Amino acid sequence: MEEKQQKLVKIIEEMDPTNADNVTNAGLPTTKALSDKLGEAVSAAERDIAWSAFAEAQPEAATAFLEAAIEAEKASDDEDEEPAEAVVKVEKASDVKPVTGQDALKAMRAKGIKV
Repeated sequence: MEEKQQKLVKIIEEMDPTNADNVTNAGLPTTKALSDKLGEAVSAAERDIAWSAFAEAQPEAATAFLEAAIEAEKASDDEDEEPAEAVVKVEKASDVKPVTGQDALKAMRAKGIKV
């Protein structure tokens, strides 16, 4: 393994997977976090090779990393979740009538749109 890859594996070993800035939605280290810590650009391909080397050498640590990242993501989703707000209030089901294609055409023509 080349020197850059060895450094990336070491960075992954020391990385905090619960920090959302450090991991992708898939739980892998972000190339930005790796680049910042390494001090040079890291491509997704280089990250993937380093991740594979890390996971092969330390499968339990890799699993723990992914699990921690996923749990942190779930926890942050729960914190951010707010109840949805209704866009339109309907008093009763009979207030709603279906919109047909003819209704859409009439409305467009009424606005002067030629169809």
